[in-house]
Amino acid sequence: MTSQGTQTERFCKMKIYVMRHGETEANHNHIICGWLDSPLTEAGTALAAETGRGMKKAGIHFDAAFTSPLVRAKQTCFEVLVNSGNENTPAYFDERLMEVYAGDWDAQPEPGYGNETIIDPEWYSVYFSDPFRFASFPNGELFTDAMKRTESFLHWLSRQDYENVLVTMHGCAMMCMLNFLKEDRSSLWNDGKLPRNCSVNIVEVKDGNIVLLDSDVLFYDENKT
Repeated sequence: MTSQGTQTERFCKMKIYVMRHGETEANHNHIICGWLDSPLTEAGTALAAETGRGMKKAGIHFDAAFTSPLVRAKQTCFEVLVNSGNENTPAYFDERLMEVYAGDWDAQPEPGYGNETIIDPEWYSVYFSDPFRFASFPNGELFTDAMKRTESFLHWLSRQDYENVLVTMHGCAMMCMLNFLKEDRSSLWNDGKLPRNCSVNIVEVKDGNIVLLDSDVLFYDENKT
């Protein structure tokens, strides 16, 4: 029987690998993809697999995996687990990891990539330059609400008994979840843009504290992609 002290010691040493999905058909075609259920492209699948192999090379074993139920995140989770040697790791869906709902903009072409888009180019630029003034997509989800649901997942996970956990989700939702851990919380983004496909943020839970150890880590050679 495991003592309570041993359980607490294990609980205090958790690393969480929070990963954006691979390239989707919507990404490739410059389509806004909130709750639009767009699958990975062939290149996106390959990048997720390469990330898994990079994690295997780094010797990472996952005790559990959690993924958004949207297909692009599920496919990414599967590729990473299989190619990292963690194919027997249990994986769970959690709706709190879904992308921020893009409302009227979901499935719309980005400005400059389609003549039929309803998106105002100037307002779209505010999404990146001043996301908290942008606040939400038209008739979509407030960023503050997305922060609440994604942070609730991270706080819940921090109380579970794991050592290493994979989380596959989405660019905007991921930045919402991690914002409270950043020194500068005035902007949602790192470098004013979405994180790269299959980039990883590493979070540590230690002695009851949740700390962002590293951002935008790549387990693949970006020069080969």
